[in-house]
Amino acid sequence: MAGFQPGPWDGSPGFPMDLAVVGPLARSARDLALSLNVLGGPSGDDAKAWKWRMPSPRQKRLKDFRIGYLIDDQICPVASDLREVYENVLSELGRSGAKMERGWPTGIDPQAQLKTYQYLLFAFLSFDISKEQRENLRARLEKNPDDISAAAAVEPHGRWLKETQRRLAFRAIWQKYFESHDVFLFPAGFSAAFPHDHSQPIEKRVVETPEGKRPYLETPLWTCFAALAGLPATVAPVGRTKAGLPAGIQIVAPMWEDGTSIEFAGLLSEIAGGFTAPEAFRE
Repeated sequence: MAGFQPGPWDGSPGFPMDLAVVGPLARSARDLALSLNVLGGPSGDDAKAWKWRMPSPRQKRLKDFRIGYLIDDQICPVASDLREVYENVLSELGRSGAKMERGWPTGIDPQAQLKTYQYLLFAFLSFDISKEQRENLRARLEKNPDDISAAAAVEPHGRWLKETQRRLAFRAIWQKYFESHDVFLFPAGFSAAFPHDHSQPIEKRVVETPEGKRPYLETPLWTCFAALAGLPATVAPVGRTKAGLPAGIQIVAPMWEDGTSIEFAGLLSEIAGGFTAPEAFRE
């Protein structure tokens, strides 16, 4: 996260970002790997004690990859136009000869992971709220013990530690899964690209889909699994919907093995087309 916030920097350490991550954006997997190798590693005092390297990709050919995937689920249903793009890409992957397995890994409870993710996220977002706001949330929690955002703001630090312990347990399950699989494919979101919307309050924003309007705040649900477990995720373009909107798929790899998800993204571009510049960029 070093250098992410705009300056001037006053030397303060900032706040711990246990869920947030940053990474480069590029037009090709090759450029992405180059950027990450340049940007990765320790900074400041950390550089005195340790060095970093990105592990080599597990595979170099699509047909050698062991792929797990899930492109739709009741936890956050995917819009039909996006699901059609995903099905086409999966068919192409199947023809490549890669080993493919659909479904959640054994031991993964998506609802439990989502709940832990939301707790840790809301705990961070509410760390500096006013005393009055905290008391209002305490009253809200008393009325509804399942109010996860209220719980994150008012429950003791012991709850945070317990949820963090669950997070580490989820990570262990994913790492066990990656002993027999190389990557796992998720939707990058429930819809293809949508117009920017900066209106307030954020809870009122919606995203149009063929099935109707969806809450904007559902957009990051598919990314919470990699974020919670600390797994690298590369989003690669996989085509366009019938309306011409670009769609991407999320490639999750084992912890620390960004090179594997990036390599897969590069190979995927050979069958899915990769980055295509918009018309305005080509004029």
